[in-house]
Amino acid sequence: MWPRDLLASAIANSRLVSFGWDARTHSRDVLATTSLSQQGNNLLQELSIYRRSTQTIRRPIIFVPHSLGGLILKSGLVNANLAAADHNPHLRDILTCTYGIIFMGTPHQGSAAVRRGGFLLSLSSIYFNTNQRFLKHLEAKSEWLENNMVQFTNISNKFQTIFCYEAFPVEKAGSKIHVVTYDSAVVSGQRGVETRQIMKNHITMTKFDDEHDNDYQAVLQMLKEMVQAAATWTGREEDLCYNERHRAAAGAGILPAADLGSEKFHVSFDSVPANNKCFTGRRNDLERLRALFLPRTNTGQQVIVEDDGHSETETKTVVLQGMGGVGKTQIAREFAHSYRARFTSIFWLDAHNRETLLSSFVQLAEQLIQHYESLLYRHVRPEQARVQAVAQLNLVGYINEMGEVLPNRSEKIVQPVKKWFQAQGNGQWLLIYDNYDNLHWYSIGDFLPNSQHGGSVLITSRRDDCYRLCGAENFINVELMEPSDGVELLLKCYGVADSSRSSPEYEGAPLIVKELGRLPLAIDLAGTYLRNRRSPLKSYLKMRGRMRKALNFQPSVGEQNSYQHTVYTTWEVSFDEIKKENPDSADFLLLWGFLSNEKIQVEMLQRGMGLEEDEEVRDRIAPLLSFSLVSKTGTRGEDAFTVHPLVHEWARIRLPDQKHRFSAEALSLVASSVSPSEIWTTGFRKSEHWAFERQIMAHIEATSQHVREAWNDKTFYQHAEYWIKYAHVYFYHGRYGKAEEIYLGVVGAYRSHLCPSNPELLRAIRGLATVNRFQSKYGAAKSLYEEAMDGFTKQLGPDDIETLQTIQSLAVVYRHLGRLKDSMDLYEWALHGRNRDDEGFYRKSGPDHHYTIHTVLGLAIVLQHRGLYAQAVKRYNEVVDHRVRQLGPGHPDTLVAKQNLADGLGRSGEYAKAMQLFHEVLHLRINQLGSQHPDTLRTIDSIGILYRDQKEWAKAQDAFNKAYKGRKEQLGDLHPDTLATVQNIAINYRKQSTNYPYDTEQYSSYLREAEIYYKKAHAGRRQKLGDDHTDTMKSWEGLALVSEARGDYKTARDIYIDVKNGFKKNLVPESEDVKRALEALIRLSEHLEDVEDEVKELGEELTQAKISNQGGVRKFSTTTFGV
Repeated sequence: MWPRDLLASAIANSRLVSFGWDARTHSRDVLATTSLSQQGNNLLQELSIYRRSTQTIRRPIIFVPHSLGGLILKSGLVNANLAAADHNPHLRDILTCTYGIIFMGTPHQGSAAVRRGGFLLSLSSIYFNTNQRFLKHLEAKSEWLENNMVQFTNISNKFQTIFCYEAFPVEKAGSKIHVVTYDSAVVSGQRGVETRQIMKNHITMTKFDDEHDNDYQAVLQMLKEMVQAAATWTGREEDLCYNERHRAAAGAGILPAADLGSEKFHVSFDSVPANNKCFTGRRNDLERLRALFLPRTNTGQQVIVEDDGHSETETKTVVLQGMGGVGKTQIAREFAHSYRARFTSIFWLDAHNRETLLSSFVQLAEQLIQHYESLLYRHVRPEQARVQAVAQLNLVGYINEMGEVLPNRSEKIVQPVKKWFQAQGNGQWLLIYDNYDNLHWYSIGDFLPNSQHGGSVLITSRRDDCYRLCGAENFINVELMEPSDGVELLLKCYGVADSSRSSPEYEGAPLIVKELGRLPLAIDLAGTYLRNRRSPLKSYLKMRGRMRKALNFQPSVGEQNSYQHTVYTTWEVSFDEIKKENPDSADFLLLWGFLSNEKIQVEMLQRGMGLEEDEEVRDRIAPLLSFSLVSKTGTRGEDAFTVHPLVHEWARIRLPDQKHRFSAEALSLVASSVSPSEIWTTGFRKSEHWAFERQIMAHIEATSQHVREAWNDKTFYQHAEYWIKYAHVYFYHGRYGKAEEIYLGVVGAYRSHLCPSNPELLRAIRGLATVNRFQSKYGAAKSLYEEAMDGFTKQLGPDDIETLQTIQSLAVVYRHLGRLKDSMDLYEWALHGRNRDDEGFYRKSGPDHHYTIHTVLGLAIVLQHRGLYAQAVKRYNEVVDHRVRQLGPGHPDTLVAKQNLADGLGRSGEYAKAMQLFHEVLHLRINQLGSQHPDTLRTIDSIGILYRDQKEWAKAQDAFNKAYKGRKEQLGDLHPDTLATVQNIAINYRKQSTNYPYDTEQYSSYLREAEIYYKKAHAGRRQKLGDDHTDTMKSWEGLALVSEARGDYKTARDIYIDVKNGFKKNLVPESEDVKRALEALIRLSEHLEDVEDEVKELGEELTQAKISNQGGVRKFSTTTFGV
């Protein structure tokens, strides 16, 4: 049946019009001499007359031309584009109203069949007369076709275009031929088009058995999508039809969430990789997938699950399992393309590891945002569309202004995306999880929607264990190819269209397929290799024989592991040829075996090799692409390459004696691509460093693993400079534990090989101290810094730059330990030299150097801790001014200074200025680092403290909750930062109690909440930091305050005695913490009896502490710089 006969009842409110012309190129009768261009004009003239006579001139038009009809249509539209407003305007109206075109087997690039006995549209007989004009136009690469293509390309962006191509050849007189090949039917390079394979030959691709025919359903779905989109379109953007309700609300601010109906579940077919034009066979596997996902009734009717929101149809999961290279991925792709019309949406996910799957979910989320945004344009103002799209998808807080997922939020978008698949009414989707092979790396169950409203999941994997995901009935074991299909695949990849036994290339093909173990990947590579070499098929067996002898392989298809031999032998043949032509390319491939196999960026390779241009990198990659051993990453706009997992594995295991060399070279390459930086101070890094390091993190992880396997702990000495770079990357991305692990390895190796005073060892010790400091391991950090300080002082002198850097870092630790006077003394040393004789940073590095600026920032923090807020704020402002000039207002290091300035302003009571500055820092940190980076969470926590100081309890609680949630997820329950936020929540509750009378329920309730959080902070700090740590004591002090507020003065006194002793054990007597504990004990004595002597001792102790503190301030000399 023709489409016209079936579509009349399938698409309502439309008019079906057909155009007849003399399609013959051969005939016994006299042929018309009309050219294709003239036929195009005839088409438009007749259509224009019809539209005017039926008063339908403003209706959108969708054309479905077959074969030469597509050339006629293109020619007519090109001529219509030339029509002027005062000449043939009715023809130009046809062009204006054309919404879409579905080309069915149109020979855009001509047909090789023209030169092979006239295989075109009429193949039923041999004719005497020939329209030579047509045939000349239809020759491949004819001048007419090229001109037609160029002219049509100039207007093609006005239409939605779909190219359909034939899957099977036409058989005639014992021969087979594809009348219009894929390369001719699909125009490469055009943007925004779709392609679709029709599972018929050229003659039958527009003739269908009935309305249940799969290809008819595909065409029908394409037409329905176009008709639906064209319903509100007139060819001009300003005429897009909004209904009156939306027009009235156009300027009314944020609209309520628009109801998009079921249309929101119909997502475009974008994420599935393109059809493999060499796909062959596998009909049984495809039919079984269809039967599982798209069952039919006994009458042959397709079962369509219409989700009314109340059905209880669980998601069906099917697994395609088989050995690597057997074709699981290709089967999944072919199924997706063949049955796309049966699903409302199909998405392709890379399940190789957790990171690649998260990346796929990120792309999926961004595609959903774009889809919702396009639908919402009909309902809301354009600037509101993205906001509503993000809100309706429950992705608020995870998306930036460009509609992209924020850094470090990929984990967070998984649940909202899964919920979209689980929504009522969304039950006809298909999710394909490709290459889930590493079951021990992560559980795919965390990423599977569990819907009660339908849906389909297809998983490809090498692992037999995956049967647990679906059950035996839905587990498909993909076997080796049938011999005949293998031969056909080999010949296709070799470039032979005719796979019949009569083909001269057929000889030798069956034996090659057998030798290759009937494995599709091996067959594909062999055919591609021989085609590129222009070698006859029979030469492959000779080369393979030599390779088998060289590698001492004795493959047998019947052996359990023979598939590895056959595949690896195929790759060895290609690899040997590459090595002969370009040894650097061969080494490149082996080197890539120690990187991650996904997204190998050209920029990383170029930087790692120290090249000014990327030409040499691309020259090395070109042979690998030619032999299909690597491929271009499919992500649009990404300059990166991917290695097939099996090739990636083979590249490593083929050279057991060279693993040391290539793993070390991979480590060197990746580490060299990272910009140098230090972690003791700031000023070296730029904002783009973070973005680049996020892109190559998978390669850092992979090289770390492979080098450790090859070298064991010896690598930390042999490759220390590269490991230290990795440690710094982990450090700056908030992964302090990984940085500490590396530094422990490097320091241990250096201690074994270097003398204790070696500067390299001392620098490594200082780096280890810093990563300990950022994990609040102040005791360990102090010991390590002091060791490095002593070593540098003895080896280089007290005022050498290395010594001063260490002194500055030790000053930070002293400040955290409450030794504020000692901290200030060390800062003075760092700035002016040990003897204050201007031998410090101020003179040696200069007043504007980042060493000097960073040290003054630390000094300002100490001043703030000592309550000298005016002096602290003055220095904060100086640091901010310097960093703005040197690094820019949004640089991460500038933001550190602004954060401290905001904190200082808040302590000084300038709340408005502080809050404005905090929010400026927060906005920039979210954009640069992501909302969950430790620095961003630190800003949120600080905002909470500022709200608390202003008694805005609810806002403070909201900020603390956000900080706590982020820190718990990113750092863990027991991380010092997380526990600090718990402590802040406790303080917030305790201070709120003061708003109510002592004997009220509100007073008691807030104290109970405070007690809960103080106990939680205290227990966590005891476990993480120890009983005597200063932070542990502060949580214990909080519980004393709760007891005091309840009137339990004895319990409060007992706790405060412990707190005072704990502070005195770790801090100097004049520290603010010690003085606060003494004052509390004196205050409590007013409510207790028989404590007169104790109060007297406490008073003397407090007086001595205040005198010591004043002495420290008098000793401090005011520091200025750059002023």
